[in-house]
Amino acid sequence: MKKSVIKKTLVLCLLVSILAMAGFMKFDRGVRSDLYYSEARPNIQLKIDRSLRYLGEKTILKGLLKAQAFMWLAPDPTGPGINKMFIIEHSTVSQEMERYTTSQLFRGLPSFKTGKTEIGGDSYQYVLYITEPNGDNFWTEYIKGKGFVLNRPKLTGCFGRISTDTAWTKFYYMQSYDPTKNFRGDLITPNDKALMQQFIQNFKNDIKYRGKYKK
Repeated sequence: MKKSVIKKTLVLCLLVSILAMAGFMKFDRGVRSDLYYSEARPNIQLKIDRSLRYLGEKTILKGLLKAQAFMWLAPDPTGPGINKMFIIEHSTVSQEMERYTTSQLFRGLPSFKTGKTEIGGDSYQYVLYITEPNGDNFWTEYIKGKGFVLNRPKLTGCFGRISTDTAWTKFYYMQSYDPTKNFRGDLITPNDKALMQQFIQNFKNDIKYRGKYKK
């Protein structure tokens, strides 16, 4: 083998090693165009409708909890508000909190409707509730920093699934809704039930499940 070929091979190997050490070749989770992928648990792919613009990613480490959120939104055409939004949140906790994960999947969400729905062939628990303006958590701070606000109440669905004893994934989906509605208890009327089913269908239309959820 010629010396020049050997030299080029060694340089290429060195470059690959440097990139690997720098983390450039690690693709556990990320976004490519309108496709979200997770090669870490859970192993999923989601095709996001192009009406939702990718906003970015935020990670938080708080005590025994680590959360990573990816966010998309459709701006309100009348100002800095948000018309529609989608958030993927991956959370993990330490072994010390293992026994709490099931009860904390929907921690602090004041629901008016709970249930299960199938997404991509897998069963997800869901909680439906109203997100009021000025609500505060680690991803709303990120939204405000990007120049957006939750200017109107949002009909919100949180779809959750536990992947291990210490990890779960939540999909938050929000849409602006008619403020004359007041969902605070059981959905009694046929119109209420139809609205909820349409909301879940809108979510499935905007977020296409492309992969198999692997535990």
